[in-house]
Amino acid sequence: MKYLNLFFAAIFMLFSLVQFNDPDPLLWITLYAYVTAMFVMEFLGKSNRWALAAGVLVYFPLAAYYFPGNISDWIAAE
Repeated sequence: MKYLNLFFAAIFMLFSLVQFNDPDPLLWITLYAYVTAMFVMEFLGKSNRWALAAGVLVYFPLAAYYFPGNISDWIAAE
């Protein structure tokens, strides 16, 4: 399980690196970097529940804000 955390950390780091061409790269780079940091901390055995809670408190409202009203709005925006 420990090395699975390292695998996911590498994957999310790659996700953050490919966000530079996104219309809002700062949001996505910080999100993926945060998730990477959480996986690395867990791999090192230094997980922090307060850091996880802070991420939920920050990113859950953002997810609710960006969630489309319905699927047709989402498709029309693309």
